[in-house]
Amino acid sequence: MINKRIFIFIYFFVFMLYYVNAQDVFFSQYFANPLYLCPAFAGSGENTRLATNFRNQNPSIPGAYISYTASFDHYFQSISSSGGLLFSTDKAGEAAISNSSISAIYSYKVRMNEDFCFNTGIQASYLQSSIDWKTFTFGDQIDNKLGFVYPTNEKPPITNSVHSFDFSGGLIGYSKNMVSGITVNHLSQPSTSHYIGNDKLYFKLSVFYIGKYKFNKGINNEASLMPNIIYQRQQKFQQITAGCLLNKNPLILGLLYRNALKNSDACVVLAGIETKVFRFIYSYDINLSKFVNFIGGSHEFSLYLLFENFKRENKSRTIVCPSI
Repeated sequence: MINKRIFIFIYFFVFMLYYVNAQDVFFSQYFANPLYLCPAFAGSGENTRLATNFRNQNPSIPGAYISYTASFDHYFQSISSSGGLLFSTDKAGEAAISNSSISAIYSYKVRMNEDFCFNTGIQASYLQSSIDWKTFTFGDQIDNKLGFVYPTNEKPPITNSVHSFDFSGGLIGYSKNMVSGITVNHLSQPSTSHYIGNDKLYFKLSVFYIGKYKFNKGINNEASLMPNIIYQRQQKFQQITAGCLLNKNPLILGLLYRNALKNSDACVVLAGIETKVFRFIYSYDINLSKFVNFIGGSHEFSLYLLFENFKRENKSRTIVCPSI
């Protein structure tokens, strides 16, 4: 007899086929994925930055959901502007469903005073969504003894690849001790449907705050607490993630809690290493849903490299955005 794990697998595959294109990937380490979080973060550190992120979601399911992002941004002091590039890919079911994008980002810095700045950012993206239909399996193909032997009655997609353009915008305000902001993704609500229908990427609203409060301010033993919270809404889906990181040079430890408002989602534990030019963080999502025995938790990694730009005209007046 086909075991329960396989039925869970089939359920998630069918769910992803019809609905996954209408939602974005969420990274537990959202604070370590700045350009994905908000285009206004481009140039917020006034340095050249490379960042990569990897997420393996629910690895206990065969053909788990895997997501990658890579970003680059550079600050141009002479024009108070920054440019950035963002690449993202997510794959489900051993690449049976794949979504990829490439984005160009521009942000502009407005310095309000010696201690506070605003950044505004816009993002233009090219999206591609693909389905490898021949790799899908469905419940009506199952024989209790022989397994997947029957043809399916499920309707195949009209097209295996969908292409579209998208636009997003955001705003952040920050000092050396905090950053808060808002992002609106998918202003054009591009179509993602592989069938005849109106499936699209709905508006996504993100509102967030990240603080940085230092103690033990000695040169060799400086430490800081970094409370953070983010609220996100996309169509009818909502969630809040909140927690705190402890940075005791060079170690980072943290704990986050994610709630989908109607139910608990996950508790996230993380650990990492940070220097002036390098940061690596690993986190694990402890699943709190009723499917925990079948889908397991999620693994996530983030890495960034920071390259100091050429000599600034007045380095002492630099306001660097905390943590990201």
